This record gives sequence, structure tokens and C-alpha cells, in this order.
Amino acid sequence: KLTALIVDDDIVVQMVYKTLLRKFGVETHEAKNSQDALLAHHNGACFDLTMMDLDMLVTNDRQATKELRNMHIDSLIVGMTSREKEEEEKLFMNAGLDYYYYYYYY
Repeated sequence: KLTALIVDDDIVVQMVYKTLLRKFGVETHEAKNSQDALLAHHNGACFDLTMMDLDMLVTNDRQATKELRNMHIDSLIVGMTSREKEEEEKLFMNAGLDYYYYYYYY
């Protein structure tokens, strides 16, 4: 069974991704910020997919992505953001993201 960690400080966004992933049979876990995500990995948790919000206030998510890669976490990391900025996409991809996902609210 596939597992995913949803890292986002917005509970509504967490619920949307959790609902979508569960429809495909993915077991989901949540972290309210990248510090909690790093702690989960330090405590031995393993996930097939990490969906990381790039616009959280608590921690630097580029640094967290680099730390995950330095911990030899080779699972898929997808950066999610509601801000469309090409220069940020490049910075995050260089930090170790596999995909950069831009979404927007109407």
C-alpha cells in the first residue's frame, strides 16, 4: 500500500489532498509544517510521496527539502504552491523536489 505525507499548514488543503489520495487507496498522514515532516522522518517514518506546501510560515521549505535529501530520503517530493513564480520553482527544484505543482483558488 502506498503512503503519503501531506505537509501543509492549511487544514482545508490537507483535507482536499487527503480525500483525493484516499480515493486511489493511498494511506495518508499529515504534518502541519516541514519541521514536523523532518521530525517524522528522523523518527523512522517512511513515505512513498511527500506533498510539501512551499508557502508555510514556520520553516524554510527549501531547506527542509534539502535536509530530506541529505537524509537519503529518495521518495517522491512534490512542492505545492498557490504562487506562480518561475524563479521560486527553479530554487525549489534545485533543493531536491521531483515536481513543482502550482494551484490557484477562484
